[in-house]
Formats: sequence, structure tokens, C-alpha cells
Amino acid sequence: MARHGTAGTLRLLRDFLPCGILCPTLRQVLRAADAAAILGVRYYVIHPGPEKSGIPRSERLDRMENAARVLDRVAEHCRQLNLNLVLENMLPHLFAGPVRDLMWLLGALNATDVGICLDTGHAFLTGDLHTVAHKLSGHLWMVHASDNRQQFDDHLPPGDGQIPWPKLLEQLAQCRFHGALILEIAGGENSESILQGAQRARAHLRRLASEIQLP
Repeated sequence: MARHGTAGTLRLLRDFLPCGILCPTLRQVLRAADAAAILGVRYYVIHPGPEKSGIPRSERLDRMENAARVLDRVAEHCRQLNLNLVLENMLPHLFAGPVRDLMWLLGALNATDVGICLDTGHAFLTGDLHTVAHKLSGHLWMVHASDNRQQFDDHLPPGDGQIPWPKLLEQLAQCRFHGALILEIAGGENSESILQGAQRARAHLRRLASEIQLP
């Protein structure tokens, strides 16, 4: 079982104070981790940056280093709870959207037990999808699968957009990926539409896996 942090996003780049004060956002993330542990969750997925763009270039490195320090604190808390901390790639205009940001973060962390969740829709919009699985192969623990038409983060069922799923599945197979592939699709308030989309996506991905002879 996986869970998104209930704080929605970890505003580490803005909220962490250099003096080490536990900021309100970090407290929320740690409390959400406590709740996840009670529910028996294994993977705790968070967005490792703000939902706003426009970080001044002069402040970017300092804020990235702050993010790494706070993520180390979150990782330690998760370790005590027997949770696996997982960072998700974000939209292209945000920090941790480009793969290079995630790679930098992983290198800056003292923790070595932090994984990556590949959001296929985000990576397609960023333009990283054709190489992302290879670059993150040693750290890739799960996939949040959705589709789009390379304009908006539509969260369409896989197969309903323009993502080249055969190529992505081949990449994952070459990287020996054995983690969870979780459908993350939208359908408004129509639950029946969401279920139909999920069934259609599952059948599509299974057919592709069979055609390219994935294990």
C-alpha cells in the first residue's frame, strides 16, 4: 500500500528555517507519516518541492540544500516507523520536475533508503519520459501511471493519450523494474467513468506487456 502525504506538497524550498525550527508544513508531513504507519502503509510518497514556480536563481541552491536537509529528517522519521519514503517527480515548471533535480536531491541526501515514484504524466510533459527509467533505474520503486496529450496533466487512463507505452514498458523491463504500477486517473465525480477507464487501462497495459513479451 502506498500513500501520498496528506499535506499535499512538501514546501521544503520555502518553509524550512535555517535555524532548524520545525516548520508547520514539516510537522504536517511527519503527522501524515504517523497516520500512514497506523494504516499499515509501506510506501509514503511526497512531492519534494513547492507547487509554485519562480524561485529566484540567486536563492535556488540554498533552497535546494534546505530541501535535502528536511528530507533527511523526514527519511529518518519514516525509518523509525518502518515506512519507505518515496519522492515523486513533479510538473516541468516546478522544482523536482526535471529528472536532474531528483538526481541532485538523491545525491545531496545523507539517507540512502529513499526511492523515486515515476509519475508518467509529469515526465511526458517534462520531456524526460524517453530516458527517465534508465536514469532513475537504481532508485525507481513505483510508477504512477496516467496519460495525457502533452499539453496538460490530464490524468487520462493509459492508452487514451499520447504516451508511447510500449517504449516505456520496454525501458522498465530493461531496468528490471519490479515495483508497483498504480493507475492515477481522473474522471470528475463520475465514479463509473473512473472504473471503466481503469479497466480499459489495465487491459491496454496487459496487452502491450504480452505483445512485447514482458515477464
